[in-house]
Amino acid sequence: MASQQCGNSSCTKGAASAALKACSRCRKVGYCSRECQTVAWTTHKTSCRRQNYIVKFHLSPGNITNPEVVRTLSCPADTSLYHLHVALQVAFGWATTHSFDFAVKDPSYREPDNVMDVIKRKMLM
Repeated sequence: MASQQCGNSSCTKGAASAALKACSRCRKVGYCSRECQTVAWTTHKTSCRRQNYIVKFHLSPGNITNPEVVRTLSCPADTSLYHLHVALQVAFGWATTHSFDFAVKDPSYREPDNVMDVIKRKMLM
C-alpha cells in the first residue's frame, strides 16, 4: 500500500488513529474504516483496477532443459483465456506460424456404413 493516510480525503481521524485496511481490489489505497471506504468509493472507483499477475511459462519443463524455453508475461487480472492464449502465441513467436499438422495414413479410406458393427467386432477380438 502506497500511502499511510486514509484514502477518504474528508476523514478527520488522522493517520495514527488505526491500522489502515487496503482496498481489496487494487491494494493501493488504505482506509481507516468501512465508512471511510464507502464515502471515498465514488471517486476511487474510477482509478481502482486489479493489479496484473506476473505469469512465468515454461515450454515442456521436463523435456526441454538445455536451454530452457521460458516466457514471463504481465497478465491483467481480468483477462480472458482467449487473450491469454493470443499473448502466449506472440510471446513464444507462434502468432504467425501453423502449429499442427495432420497426416493422412490411407487417402483412399472410407468410413464403413455401419460403424457400430465395426466397433462391436473389434471389441470381440
